[in-house]
Amino acid sequence: MRGSILLIVSIIFCNQKKPEGTVEIGYKQFIKNFRMLETEAGIKTWELKADSAYVYDEYIKVYRLNLLFFEPKGETTALVRAPLGRLHNKTHDLVALGGVEVTTFDRSSLTTDSLCFDNESTLIKTESAVSILRPDGTKLSGRGLVTTPDLTRIKIGGKITGETPFGPGR
Repeated sequence: MRGSILLIVSIIFCNQKKPEGTVEIGYKQFIKNFRMLETEAGIKTWELKADSAYVYDEYIKVYRLNLLFFEPKGETTALVRAPLGRLHNKTHDLVALGGVEVTTFDRSSLTTDSLCFDNESTLIKTESAVSILRPDGTKLSGRGLVTTPDLTRIKIGGKITGETPFGPGR
């Protein structure tokens, strides 16, 4: 059974300064240095950190987010970074927007303008253009993607292009 712990470093209420350029209306709380830990049977599966968060009835809007994924032994497998995100309060599904980068423990990277992390299936999905770069220099790009957070199983939709530093027969 999945559980979560909301760790609030500090809470700042409505009359406090908001991140530059934002206008938020109707939120219940403003949280600076937001941190949320998701667990399964007491083992952490992911942790969401953000510079700030606005809590609404249905979702939490987070700014400058870092979403860390963990293997069962506790080692980090991947990191998602984005300027903006929206976490659904009940499902803990996350939409990340505004130039998203996923980096894995082996230094593979995925870039896209937006993606969704489906908490139940633990898959990352997007319909946007994607670019993947592997440490060996292999590059892939396409439109639409379904992948595990560690980028070990990837399905790219649409037209796929790629290049590799390896010659024929290697």
